Amino acid sequence: MNKRQLAGALLGCVTLVCGIASAQDFPSRAIRLVVPFAAGGGSDIIGRVLAQKLSDSMKQPVIVENKPAA
Repeated sequence: MNKRQLAGALLGCVTLVCGIASAQDFPSRAIRLVVPFAAGGGSDIIGRVLAQKLSDSMKQPVIVENKPAA
């Protein structure tokens, strides 16, 4: 087997593996959105509005986590 045949076989295997890996739905779990400020502030409100829009468009739940000083 020469180098060209080996490279072609390797490319075929990589293409097959990538095709199988891309068949999974993304995201498959809930998305966590970390807001690095305390709850109740302007950043929290913007984060929750953004989470609602993301949830609607991605068809996955988005969980907002407030972590001050994160």
